[in-house]
Amino acid sequence: MKAFIASITLLLLVGCGGSGSSTTPTTPDVPTPTPPPVDTSAYTVPTGELVKWAVPVDAAGFEGSATFCDLDNDGKLEGIVPVAVVDGPELSFLAVIEGDSGEVRWQSAPGDASYAYPLCVDVNDDGVLDILTGGRTKDLVALNGVSGEPIWHFNTVNPDAALLGNTYSAAAETATPSTVFFTSGGGGGIERLVGKLFAIDLSGQIIASWIEPAMREVYTTPALYRAPSGELYLAIASGGETLPGSIFVLTFDETDKTFSVVSEVPSTCQIAGWVASPVFADITNDGIPEVINSDYCGATIAMSLEGEVKWQANSDQLYATSNPAMADLNGDGTLDVINAFASLNWSLPDTYDLAVSQVIAINGLNGEIMWKHDFNTLISSSLVVADYNGDQTADVFTINIDGLFGTLNESSLVVLDGTDGSTALTNNMSFSSGTPALGDLNGNGVLDILYAETSALTATNGGIVLIEFPGVMPPESNTTNSFRGMPLHDGYIP
Repeated sequence: MKAFIASITLLLLVGCGGSGSSTTPTTPDVPTPTPPPVDTSAYTVPTGELVKWAVPVDAAGFEGSATFCDLDNDGKLEGIVPVAVVDGPELSFLAVIEGDSGEVRWQSAPGDASYAYPLCVDVNDDGVLDILTGGRTKDLVALNGVSGEPIWHFNTVNPDAALLGNTYSAAAETATPSTVFFTSGGGGGIERLVGKLFAIDLSGQIIASWIEPAMREVYTTPALYRAPSGELYLAIASGGETLPGSIFVLTFDETDKTFSVVSEVPSTCQIAGWVASPVFADITNDGIPEVINSDYCGATIAMSLEGEVKWQANSDQLYATSNPAMADLNGDGTLDVINAFASLNWSLPDTYDLAVSQVIAINGLNGEIMWKHDFNTLISSSLVVADYNGDQTADVFTINIDGLFGTLNESSLVVLDGTDGSTALTNNMSFSSGTPALGDLNGNGVLDILYAETSALTATNGGIVLIEFPGVMPPESNTTNSFRGMPLHDGYIP
């Protein structure tokens, strides 16, 4: 059985402030109401037939998105999971898990991680991978991959540019980069902070910065593309849940250390912008990638590097926090687009009634809808793809959240057949909104999914769970989507 996985160049991150950085807020989004009282009920460790192992953690671990890395060069992957506490980022931490046993190798000090996707790079040039992580902690932290000890904090290295907004996942071309990119802005409470893009070296020092030209917030991670000419392109998107924004294609001059805007395409409505992160993917097989993203107006667009919109496809729902996933669903040898939209907007309390979602598959060549699948549940994490049923076509893995705001306490993993969108598997789980990691974590040749969960939206405890699918082969890459972002992807892998 041969597995497929969508991959594209993309990374979620944020950062804020360079020397002389501005903290002027944009017009604020409507603030989210105070959440219901904290749920102190005990977390129940799952014991289903697909569960390989589950590790309880003393925190609500549902928001962070996991990944796999070999942190000690022993040929075995470790699971890396941000355990994110939504209203208590100072309590959040990063846990590193042994893939075969579920044993916690180490966890970082509280406040060193949140929902941002962990990026594995060799920060201190010792031949061993380290971890860059951030989130609602409003900092980007480099952690030693073997011990978990901090190597540096962005805010300490750059005291004149201390971050005031959320940080998301960092982006880099390789595991041994000279430059790392990340963004920051938004998430400052009622004030929505101006979005900024940073280039930093491996010591955490700022070497370049770029401010969103219209002073709008940014929640997205930059995508990276290295052209055959050697030019480095980035794509980011701005705006928010109630404010319009744009997709920007930029270049980074590695000699002059400067960013330049190549093109800009606005969101498809003026009442909202982009929360999902863009991806680079060659959907026309001409050797030049397009930029694909979904906005908070119900639309997915594909655009050229120069800003020409190739097509627009619309969902029946409005709000996309899920990043586009890419796979050849119809066997024509070109990439198609899969994404999820929901009816719930966290900045609009009128949408807090029972949420519904829609997953759509879009023909990459012409933007035509191939299939839709409607859920009476909320999808806020990104989709991941792999061949679940052995038909040589990628299938779509979704995390669905049941319930109303304040009563969200149950989720389910639903696998959709990539050819027609029909349901191939439903597996119940506790509440989770992070994107799972997909691959072979324990090295036994079987597909695994690693995720964090908790007993309820406002709970104080949770767990890290590994599900295994007997008879299903893993994809040929361990790169997967993440919550509002992805690690660097390198194109479609057959």
